[in-house]
Amino acid sequence: MESSNRLIKILCSTTVVYLIFFLGYIASARGLSSWYPFASRPPWGVVSFLFVPIWLLVYIPVAFAVWRAYERRYFDVLIVCLAQLIAQIGWQYCFFDLRKFPASLTFAGLEVVLGIIIFATLAKKDLKTGILLQSITVWAIYSIALTAAIHKLNP
Repeated sequence: MESSNRLIKILCSTTVVYLIFFLGYIASARGLSSWYPFASRPPWGVVSFLFVPIWLLVYIPVAFAVWRAYERRYFDVLIVCLAQLIAQIGWQYCFFDLRKFPASLTFAGLEVVLGIIIFATLAKKDLKTGILLQSITVWAIYSIALTAAIHKLNP
């Protein structure tokens, strides 16, 4: 019974995280296909068709960490993680759909701050979960650099 209960929690955690991923994809789909493929990008800029596979990979450790945080009843961390994922959607929407680069920088910066809060909260009690949740923070740092470069290259 315990293993089936654990499996249900893992499936629920994964479903919630990937539902948020899907909402982010919806927020960015138009820009990913309309303007971004034709924008000047830095040499390290991701081509548009690679964003979705990269996001799928970034969200794997997040889904696992959300399950771990839920199992350990770190509800404060889950709330901050949810806010970080919502900020990710904000970056995607502002960057890809609206092309509002200052707003997208704000959302990505918020993601980094929330990631630091998550890591600081978990550093002593569950370092593994804290590290797993940093995949979004690392992506947010890349998002900041990409947004700034795209803004500079496409005034």
